[in-house]
Amino acid sequence: MLTTGNSLGFFKLKVYNPRIHMENLLLEEQTPPEILRSNLVNTVLMLVKAGIKDLVKFDWVDAPAPELLMRALELLNYLTAVDNDGNLMVLGSIMAEFPLDPQVGNCPGGGCFF
Repeated sequence: MLTTGNSLGFFKLKVYNPRIHMENLLLEEQTPPEILRSNLVNTVLMLVKAGIKDLVKFDWVDAPAPELLMRALELLNYLTAVDNDGNLMVLGSIMAEFPLDPQVGNCPGGGCFF
């Protein structure tokens, strides 16, 4: 049985009835997980700082597409946070300490690294 709550604290039960089929049990469309539709640059920077080398084989709850991980690594390489091999550089370690997106933490107004 499925239950749905309302603001008054009462619950309405949804019971499967073979005469009316499954239409009554269909749940609302679920939005994709946040990790699949968000900017991964800050997450990748934190994982690289934590020493995670293989981001594709990392034990994600909902694994992002490898293309998104590569795009994040390319941007971190462009910002000189990681080198060509994906190793963390000094600037990347400093950028990981700021609670900002790496793009903002690397700019003169956000982090003064130039």
